[in-house]
Amino acid sequence: MMKRILLSALGVTLSFSTFAQNEIDALRNSTENLHGTARYRALSGAFGALGGDLSAMSINPAGSAVFSSGALGLSLGNINTKNNATFFGKGISEENSDFDAEQLGGVFVFADPDEYVNKFSFGVNYQKTSDFEDNILRFGGRNNKHSVVDYFGEHAKGFRVGDLKTKAGESISDAYRDLGTNGSFSLQQAFLGYQAYLIEDEKNGNGDNETSYLSNAKIPVDQLFLQETMGRNYKLSFNFGLSLNSKFYLGMNLNSHNIKYRKDTRLIERNFEVGSNVKEVDFRNSLLTTGGGFSFQLGGIYREKDLRVGVAYQSPTWYRLEDETTQFLASSVDDSGAIKTHVIAPDVVNLYEEYKFRAPGQWTLSLAYIIGKRALLSADYQYKDYTAMRYSASYLQSENERIKNLFTGASSFRFGTEFKATPALSFRAGTSYEQSPYKDKKMTGNLTGYSLGMGYDFGGISLDFAYNTAKRSSEYQMYEIGLVDRAQVDTRWNSYMFTVLFKL
Repeated sequence: MMKRILLSALGVTLSFSTFAQNEIDALRNSTENLHGTARYRALSGAFGALGGDLSAMSINPAGSAVFSSGALGLSLGNINTKNNATFFGKGISEENSDFDAEQLGGVFVFADPDEYVNKFSFGVNYQKTSDFEDNILRFGGRNNKHSVVDYFGEHAKGFRVGDLKTKAGESISDAYRDLGTNGSFSLQQAFLGYQAYLIEDEKNGNGDNETSYLSNAKIPVDQLFLQETMGRNYKLSFNFGLSLNSKFYLGMNLNSHNIKYRKDTRLIERNFEVGSNVKEVDFRNSLLTTGGGFSFQLGGIYREKDLRVGVAYQSPTWYRLEDETTQFLASSVDDSGAIKTHVIAPDVVNLYEEYKFRAPGQWTLSLAYIIGKRALLSADYQYKDYTAMRYSASYLQSENERIKNLFTGASSFRFGTEFKATPALSFRAGTSYEQSPYKDKKMTGNLTGYSLGMGYDFGGISLDFAYNTAKRSSEYQMYEIGLVDRAQVDTRWNSYMFTVLFKL
């Protein structure tokens, strides 16, 4: 049975910068992707000035007051993710699909056409904001620059070799747990590398006080890296809206956010350079992040005949999060001509203290034009300042500085159109463009997406379908120190969404 330990703030300081939460995780927890009803997705989410859709409330809460009557909706869909990765000239492709509920919600409308406040609406909507389920990334190649042994060597710098040894009667798990509780994440990593005979002290006559280390590996080396993620982020919104003489629409959302994210990584190294004492390495890490948060949204829509103008503000999201990590390391090492296998498998789950994280807010400006009863055009502009991402704990200020240095504000543009072939049959299309949140666009490039869809209104029930595709390029770095070579990753998403809407 795994032993669970709560790491001190000192241990968390280093772990956040090297394995657990860092600026990449901050970005993941600050990003809301295009999810929602099929009609919303078919217009690429350009719904800020239109309203009248359950997912439109997630962009502009005033949209609930546009409904002429109440409605209940359920959206189901399949998301296909394909990652094409290139590492030292070698390309590997991985593809996976995930079928899941996308959205569930309803809105209730109370109308009195004789009053100035002629409509009041209340809605509840549970909607996915990010999907990490069964997302697989795999890449590998022959690396002539670095080995994972360099990762352990970098962590070991400055630590006494005596601290990397087990005491009399002490097990690997006990020593690893003690280093996490009373030491640091870096000390744990140095311990793993030393116990697996990947690194050794220089033996300069300092005994257990030696703090310099040598690598037992020679490069180049064949590397294969595998990452698999699971989990989803959701937002539960409680919506309140009202209509002022069917000309001004105002709304507010109170949002509860839920995060569950798991990442498992594995790196295998083999076929080292001739003469290398290290023959093979298998290094595995698991991270589980769970928690919740709160945000609010305010929005308004102005209607002048066939023209609609919308503005909405989403507050920062204030999270409380927890992390768990586990590790495993195995090696095959030449010991005076005999190949010995060392398995370092601490029976320990590292529990990190709960921490606070603030995701940035967002502004949305929207414009829509209704062309009679046959068609509409809609556009949204959104802005989010990613430098506003913040960890609140004092021991995470180094991560906040990295966020300021790496990120910038980013704009996104969404355009959508709908054409009614008949009063019941509609065809839809859209496109979206999202700027990279990084100053260095190589880290994560701009995102472009396109959408198509259709819907049929049977009267009391309507059925909608949407297809979305999007692509983005990025660079992936396995570890922050030691093994810092990056893979080029091109990701494409294809999704098919179906919504059934019941009118009340």
